[in-house]
Amino acid sequence: MNPSSVPNARGFYPGQSGPPAVGGVIIPGGTTGGTTTTTMTGLDLNRRKQINTLRIFNENVSEVLPDSEYRVGFCLSDDRTEASIHVFLPPGFPFAAKPSLVVGPKAALEALSGHPWVDPGGAVVGAPGLVNFSVHSDLGRVVQVVKRELAKAPTTTGAAPNATKCPSSSSSSSVVRAPHPPLGTTGKAFSAHQLHVPRPGPSVLPPAGTPTSQPCAAAPKRQTYVSSLTGLDELPEEELREIASSDSAARAFCREMNNPTRDRHGRMIDETREQVEGLLHQNADLELQVDARREALAGKVRQAAETRREVEGLRAAAAEGARSLSPSVMVDRMKISSLEAEEASDQVAEAFLSGDLDVDRFLKDYVSARSLVHMRKAKLDQMRRLRRARN
Repeated sequence: MNPSSVPNARGFYPGQSGPPAVGGVIIPGGTTGGTTTTTMTGLDLNRRKQINTLRIFNENVSEVLPDSEYRVGFCLSDDRTEASIHVFLPPGFPFAAKPSLVVGPKAALEALSGHPWVDPGGAVVGAPGLVNFSVHSDLGRVVQVVKRELAKAPTTTGAAPNATKCPSSSSSSSVVRAPHPPLGTTGKAFSAHQLHVPRPGPSVLPPAGTPTSQPCAAAPKRQTYVSSLTGLDELPEEELREIASSDSAARAFCREMNNPTRDRHGRMIDETREQVEGLLHQNADLELQVDARREALAGKVRQAAETRREVEGLRAAAAEGARSLSPSVMVDRMKISSLEAEEASDQVAEAFLSGDLDVDRFLKDYVSARSLVHMRKAKLDQMRRLRRARN
């Protein structure tokens, strides 16, 4: 192996001092006499990552067309019928197009007839992960779920009596190697990231179209596949098996990887958390201020209610006083007062005639009474003129 094509501990190649430029990743080429670099676009990089997940989460993955068609072999629930899932990746995958899964061969399709996930033509149409597939989905996990569902589904037809039983999943191990360089590279096959990863499961099945009467078991082969995960080639076989079979172990391995993007997002999350906590404390202080102002406002509302009751009482008294001082009422009262004064003067005259009053007392009381009568009558006439003038 050319030492110049081996990445260092940080995942960079000789002559590369940092991560690749925005828009792609740097991948060594295979020209004679030196090392060339090629840039993978974002679509190529995501496509390569999806293909890597297909190899990580599934056994017996073979490549039919580079970066376009793959085949995943497995056995049905009767342990005799071979089956395979052909994975077709359209040009826009994974951003603008979804993958297509087709089940074969004909014998497996007949055994799975009536399954809600597979149509009569063999296309997988009912898998939730495939229906809801997006750029954030894992192709390997989607295919793994479909494979497990079909592998455990009861078959509608039995295998031939002399058919060879499919090998047990613990009887052999195999790893599939991509026989072509990554997208965007030229020259000899890219081998800087080739990694021998033993995987449990049946051996690689024969290509699609092979008659099912042939024996299903084949001699175990140890192959390799291209890995874009820095550090996998340094792990022992036991840890690789644990990562392949356990989601928690895979997440722990990803957390330990040197990932600047993840670290940047982690810092952003921490800063956002601090901002949220600061806003929580500020909201708590503002809540105390709002409670105090609410109490003050409630006191002012109570005071306003009392003032309003007082004003309503004064308004009623004012209305009553206004009614009592209306022109008609004043005229009536003045008329009554005038009549009372005239009756008082008549009583003084009768007392003098009866001899109860002397002359001096009579003159004094009578003159005073008659003066009051004339004054009230004059006011009564004046008030009547004013009332007539208003009307």
